[in-house]
Amino acid sequence: MGTLWQDIQFGLRQLGKNPGFTTVMVLVLALGISVSVTIFGLVDWRLRPPSPFAQPEQIVHLSASSETAHEEDLSYLDFLALREQLKSLSETATVSYDRVILKKEGWSWEYGAAEVSRNYFSVGRVRAHRGNVFSERDEAALSDQPGVVLSHRLWRAQFGSDPAIIGRSILLDDTSRVVLGIAPPGFHFVSTIEGGPVVDVWIPLNPQDMQADDTFEEVVGRLKSGSSLPTLKMEMESAFQRLKLRNPHTLVPLKPLVLSDREYRCLGGYPAVAVFVMGLGYTILLIACLNVSGSLLAKADDRRTEMAVRQALGGSRLRLVRQLLAEGASLAFLALGVSLLVSYWFMNVTRSQFPQDAAPLCPERFLTPRVVVFSFAIACIGTLLFELLPIRHACRTNLIPALKGNRSDSSPWGRGHSGLSTLVVFQLAMALVLTVCAGLLLRSYLKAASLDRGLPQGNVLLARLEPGGRRNQRQAFFTDLLTHVRMLSGVKNVGLGLRPPTDSGHSEKVYRVSLPGDQAPAEGQAQAVQANVVNPGYFPAAGIAIVRGNNFPKETGPSDSRQVIINEAFASRFWPGADPVGRFIQLRDADDGQAAMEVAQVVGVVRDIRSPRLDDVSDPYLYVPLGQAFPDEMTLLVETQGDPRLLADPVRDIIQRLDGSMPVFPMTTLVEEIERRTNGRASDTKLIGFLSLLGMALASIGLYGIVAFTVSRRTHELGVRIALGARSRDIMRMVMGQGLKLSLIGLGLGLIGSSILSHILRAVLFGVGPLDPIAFAGASTVLVATALLASYLPARRAARTDPMEVLRYE
Repeated sequence: MGTLWQDIQFGLRQLGKNPGFTTVMVLVLALGISVSVTIFGLVDWRLRPPSPFAQPEQIVHLSASSETAHEEDLSYLDFLALREQLKSLSETATVSYDRVILKKEGWSWEYGAAEVSRNYFSVGRVRAHRGNVFSERDEAALSDQPGVVLSHRLWRAQFGSDPAIIGRSILLDDTSRVVLGIAPPGFHFVSTIEGGPVVDVWIPLNPQDMQADDTFEEVVGRLKSGSSLPTLKMEMESAFQRLKLRNPHTLVPLKPLVLSDREYRCLGGYPAVAVFVMGLGYTILLIACLNVSGSLLAKADDRRTEMAVRQALGGSRLRLVRQLLAEGASLAFLALGVSLLVSYWFMNVTRSQFPQDAAPLCPERFLTPRVVVFSFAIACIGTLLFELLPIRHACRTNLIPALKGNRSDSSPWGRGHSGLSTLVVFQLAMALVLTVCAGLLLRSYLKAASLDRGLPQGNVLLARLEPGGRRNQRQAFFTDLLTHVRMLSGVKNVGLGLRPPTDSGHSEKVYRVSLPGDQAPAEGQAQAVQANVVNPGYFPAAGIAIVRGNNFPKETGPSDSRQVIINEAFASRFWPGADPVGRFIQLRDADDGQAAMEVAQVVGVVRDIRSPRLDDVSDPYLYVPLGQAFPDEMTLLVETQGDPRLLADPVRDIIQRLDGSMPVFPMTTLVEEIERRTNGRASDTKLIGFLSLLGMALASIGLYGIVAFTVSRRTHELGVRIALGARSRDIMRMVMGQGLKLSLIGLGLGLIGSSILSHILRAVLFGVGPLDPIAFAGASTVLVATALLASYLPARRAARTDPMEVLRYE
């Protein structure tokens, strides 16, 4: 142990003798470790999200499913009967997911909520960050009052982390509730199943308030000591068969669904993307290790005499290997200390780049204990990796020439040091792969950004509306709202729609559509078509052009003969090559199984609106006039002459004046919604672009260092060449030719690797093929230009060599 400590001390002294060299190597290695640690933290969180519950290995999530649906509700009576059958569980709590509206300071925000039994937090053994959580042991006075527990994220965003909010009342769904406590940070991260609930509000549900026909989505339970998940699954299957459980509304037979807490939280999807992103991080780390390895190999060549003396004095090769590993470990752990600080900054930057709709799922921190252990592991692996060639070189040193100071056999371009050239070639090849991937994503993003979505990105304000009351009350509200908003200064057009134009790819309104004479839609002959409910002002306000026919009349109402407007994709699907205006279709509301089939006439055709998925082919879409149905949720579109944000407060004042009880949600613009839809592509492009620039920079540093090292070793040769009449440009051509040769070899290998790996990106590319010639040509040009620049600086220094000074010391 004492000898190892001496080796470490000697290694630190060696690093201290060359502070410039040590600083560069530490920074290069720290960058590689930081990138890989950050990406590992992100992917690890995505594939293995942390559980907010204590002892999560004992937590299980129970629900029901059927043959036709992924999940089905359970009735409260079924739960009581089922609980008695499950002997493997010590505690169970019911959970029902919903949405609540928080009203505060004239605005409203919608959050995910969970109505849970009072023992929910005790099952999870979760303690409040501030205040208290509700439980079954609460006193009667506390149990009777309408309380609520808020997530740490909501508390921070809406109340500025004010501890005085505990015990105060807040307005949720027009109900005053007392804030009992604040959940611990990250506890809102309840389910990461894609499309699953993200909860920020927990509302207690007392057993005496439960009715026999009440239903809920799932049960959260805790396994008894000694019980296992397979045993619980067998108990669930037996209980479902014995009790013959059915959906209380549809009477569909139910099957049990049992998930461990880890299975419940795991996103599962996109494993290829996760592997690809981690591969990019490891590529940067490998480039950094190869860079450091090349520099240490060059330094080992300078220490040939030292290593020869050590061996001549009786030092074994094992002793030399341990000494070099100690020096490498010292360098690696210095870099590790720096990388943890840089990783923390990288992680904050990565968190800030999350798309807005993914922000609720963003973790509070990436730097978990597992990530720190991973960073130590890659520091150890990196030490072995970048010390491998220097150790091999030191162990193969020929003692006699080395003791004489003869370097004739140590040319880095010769047989003895071909490893240097190999390191540079692989660095350049991997940098090219990163650059090609960045080029493909950049081209894809530019294609998506410049795509004609059928919407002019003008000045359009979007406001979400949820008026209450009956149909005639909602109709009166919409009529008065349109009248008052039109009177505002700077307003050009005003429209109403069930959904904004950016949601045309996933509308909640669906109709079963067929042509007259086809078989009945109930027999599966109709096509499901997404739809929107709009008024005549919707199209001019949104800037959607009507290419055929006419808009809806200003006054429409219920009638036996309905009117619809379709998009171009709908016309091509049902009447290819023919004019659809004036034709009739059969349609039935897909959400209402008892709805009768109706006949509607096509009065107009509008341009296709590209869906947020940016599919190459637009789907059929139809528009139903608002006069035939007034939903309880609509979107107001206000086209303005100037900045639409300036009208947000006046529009809010009008809404509150017309209906003071209606929630007023924060307003956005059409441009902001479009940007939000493409923000994921922009984030991917920025990430891959940053990694490619970093990889190219590290590879160019490695090439520069190797060429500079070569020039220093060939100083005498270059001096003789100049003394014999070689011109400066001949010397520069010779030195740069060596760098160019390596770059061309790396280019060839990189193109082969890029053509293979680029196919992994096929699923996320839009309008660009995986072998896009522009991306490949651009990346190749960048690589060659970077290699020439890295070779030019040492070549210029070599061309200025003074032959008299060189020969004088020879």
